[in-house]
Amino acid sequence: MAELVDAHGSGPCVLGRGGSSPLPGTKLISILLYSAKLSMSQTIQFNLTTEFIELCNLLKIVGLADSGGRGKAMVAEGLVKVNGLIESRKTAKIRSGQIVTVGDTVINIT
Repeated sequence: MAELVDAHGSGPCVLGRGGSSPLPGTKLISILLYSAKLSMSQTIQFNLTTEFIELCNLLKIVGLADSGGRGKAMVAEGLVKVNGLIESRKTAKIRSGQIVTVGDTVINIT
C-alpha cells in the first residue's frame, strides 16, 4: 500500500481509498517512480529466422510469459493483440511484418 501527504498537509492519505487516513508507508517519491514505471512503454524488435512462430512461444521467448502455458493463458485472457486486434488463437502463426501488443509492450516482427 502506498501513501502520500494530502493537499492540506494534515497527514498521509492512502492512495486509492478516496480520503485521508493515517497510515505509515512509503514516501511520495516511491509512488511517482511506480507510476512512471507503469506508464512506460517498451518496443521489442524480434527477428524471425523461420517462416513463423506460434504466438504463445513468442511471448515466452521475448520474456513476457514465464512459459508457453502462461503465454496461452495471456492469449485466453484477451491480453494480446496482433495487428491491433485481440488474438484468441493461442498458437496463431506470427509472421514477419506483424505487430504483437501486450499491454504497453509492442513486439515488431521482422
